[in-house]
Amino acid sequence: MIDIEHFLNVCAGPEGLECIDALWAHIPEETRERWLTRQILERRLAEAEAEVKRVRREADERQIHMELSRR
Repeated sequence: MIDIEHFLNVCAGPEGLECIDALWAHIPEETRERWLTRQILERRLAEAEAEVKRVRREADERQIHMELSRR
């Protein structure tokens, strides 16, 4: 079993990159591919959610502007 706290401390240290590379080398290729795919999809989802928020904010601003210009 891995002591996660110790592992994270090692990863934060000067040997961190080598530690992560060694761990990554022992992860089966299929698992790595699934993990990478998930990371890509999560990033795309976060970007899409940010875009939805931006468009909603823009729509709200336009609505306020339209209401103010009617008065």
